[in-house]
Amino acid sequence: MFDCNIHLPCGANGLEERLCDEDCMGIEKLLFCFEQHLPFLQDNINAGNFMLFNTSLSINEANTFCLAVRKIFSNARFTILLDIHNPREAERLRLMKEAGIDAVKFHCYIQKIGEPDFQRVLELAKVAADINLPIFLDTSFGTSGMYRYDNLKLAAFLLEEITSVPLVLLHSGGARILEAFLLAEACSNVFLDTSFSLPYYLGSSVERDMAFSYKKIPERVIYGSDYPYVDMNTSFGAFTKFSENWNFSDAAIQGFLSANARKVFGD
Repeated sequence: MFDCNIHLPCGANGLEERLCDEDCMGIEKLLFCFEQHLPFLQDNINAGNFMLFNTSLSINEANTFCLAVRKIFSNARFTILLDIHNPREAERLRLMKEAGIDAVKFHCYIQKIGEPDFQRVLELAKVAADINLPIFLDTSFGTSGMYRYDNLKLAAFLLEEITSVPLVLLHSGGARILEAFLLAEACSNVFLDTSFSLPYYLGSSVERDMAFSYKKIPERVIYGSDYPYVDMNTSFGAFTKFSENWNFSDAAIQGFLSANARKVFGD
C-alpha cells in the first residue's frame, strides 16, 4: 500500500500545535519524529509520500532526510511546501529536486493564498512543471477562511496552463467533491486524493458524491490518510467500508492503493 499523504509532527497536541511543529522541523526533529512514527508506519504501509512543510529547510537537510527514509522505504516520495513569497524559490526548487524531492505543494489556508497571489503560484507551478515535478494542492473546505482562500479556484486557474504534470487535489475538494470531479473530468492530469475527506464524510451525502466521482475516473484516484492528523487505521478502515458500500472492483481498489500513485510520480 502507498499512502500519498503522510505528515510527521510528533510530541505536539492539537491541530494548531502540530501544524506549528511541522512548519519549523529541521533535520534533527524530522529524523527524530520519523523514528517515533516508524514502527507504526512499517506495520501499515509499503511506501508513502511524506509532506515537508518547513519552507526554510535547507537543501542539505532535505537530502539527508530523503536518503535516511529511503533506506527503509525505498519507494518513498517527498513533497515540499513552496514559499510563494521567496523571490529565489524557483532556484531553490531546482536544487531541491536534485536533493531528492519529488513533488511540490501549495496550501491555501496555511499560506493564506488569495486571488492576488494566484499569478505567483502559477509562476512556481510552471517551474515545477518544467522540471517534471507533480503539483499537490490542499483542497479541503472549511474554516472561516473557506471563501477568502478558494483552493479550487486556484486549481482551475493553474489548470489553464499546467497540463504536462499531474495536479493532485488533496482531500478531493472535501464537501465540494463534485466541483473537484468536474475539474478532473475536464483535465486529464488531475488526480483526486482520498485523505481526511473519506473518513470525515463517511455516512453523509458527500460519501455518495465521492463514490459517484471516483467511479467516473477510478484510474485517477489515490489513497491518502493525512496521518497523523487522521489515524491510519481509522483512515484505512473507512476506505475499506467505503469500497464495500459502493462495490468498487478489486482492480479499482488496487489502483487507489498503489498503481495510480505510481502514475503521479511517473514510476
